[in-house]
Amino acid sequence: MKKDVVIGGKDTTEVDNDFFLVVVKIFDHQQHSGLLAMFLDVNSDVPALAVCVRAQATVPEGYQILIDSMAASG
Repeated sequence: MKKDVVIGGKDTTEVDNDFFLVVVKIFDHQQHSGLLAMFLDVNSDVPALAVCVRAQATVPEGYQILIDSMAASG
């Protein structure tokens, strides 16, 4: 089904997909890396989380709480 739409003040039946793309700022990932270093042990916590990701398993509740709180602070 094709209907006219208004793009740039003109009626048209075709819209370039690029019209819907939005440029967004990439936030500094170093800030979150610093937070991770404050709460997670690189030698034990990070490998445990990597195992969960690799296996697509549920992350233990304690880690999930930390992840959720960091995500909310961003």
